[in-house]
Amino acid sequence: MQIKISVVIPTYQRIDMLKTCLLALDEQTIHPAFYEVIAVDDQSPNFQEKKEVIEGHPYQYSFQLILAPKGGPAKARNLGARLAKGDVVVFLDDDTIPTPTWLEEILKAFEKSSHAGIGGMTYNVKTKTLSEKLLHHVNHLHSPTDPVSQQVTFLVTVNAAFQKRVFEEIGGFDEDFKLPCGEDIDFGYRVRKKGYTLGVAQNAVVLHHQRDTLKGMFKNWYLYGKGIYRCQHKHQKELSQLDSYSDTTLLGNKKLLKHVNDYFGLYASLWKDPEISWWEFLLIPNLHVVNFLYYLAGRFSEARLLRAQS
Repeated sequence: MQIKISVVIPTYQRIDMLKTCLLALDEQTIHPAFYEVIAVDDQSPNFQEKKEVIEGHPYQYSFQLILAPKGGPAKARNLGARLAKGDVVVFLDDDTIPTPTWLEEILKAFEKSSHAGIGGMTYNVKTKTLSEKLLHHVNHLHSPTDPVSQQVTFLVTVNAAFQKRVFEEIGGFDEDFKLPCGEDIDFGYRVRKKGYTLGVAQNAVVLHHQRDTLKGMFKNWYLYGKGIYRCQHKHQKELSQLDSYSDTTLLGNKKLLKHVNDYFGLYASLWKDPEISWWEFLLIPNLHVVNFLYYLAGRFSEARLLRAQS
């Protein structure tokens, strides 16, 4: 049997989460001969321990654990894609749990469409802490549709698949994006610029371990600010085509307006959730304001860095 689909997982440290992810991939409904898994480690200090733990399990599918030169997730994904044997390359994060029909649904979506890329749906593993409850209601890991063009603008690489020939034609992810944000937005734009389209498979579901502490969540939003600003700066002459919210002002004026709408929308979403207490209902939207402040701090930081490099 020929390998149809290659799963590429950039990984750093997180031994237990990666093992859980790989074991879930062993439960896929398609035949294990049809897919392979390539985990690419970004110079974890615990790599030797990870290698012993991860390679100690006999997976049904073809598996490789590769130690890559340090360079961030974009570089790790590109290395994995170059090694991939399948006609479809699907990217997954190491802190996810793919549901059993995940790969089957991705293959079905490609068979039924001409899209260059297909994104799945990503949901929380659990919603116990304040940060997890907030991120559950924000749904920030779903691939966005531009309100003006009605096109899917990019695929969030926590759960995204591309035709390998298109991935290679576009040139893969831009390895100047060293942090885990912005490279997927940039790649999505370059795919669409070539005339290709992106789609979403509603039933291709993975579960994701959201940041379970406020500190971890705020750090992520800071990184989002850095990555998104870098992407918008790179495409500053074509911002209207990137998406309707893109601008290179440090405050991100268009995004600011969207965040105001999202702030009030959070109240409406939380109100419908029977698991949310009255004090969480009052607190959680204001924690998202703090998220946005960290996002702005990331934009300011990246703007200074880019000015220093120019």
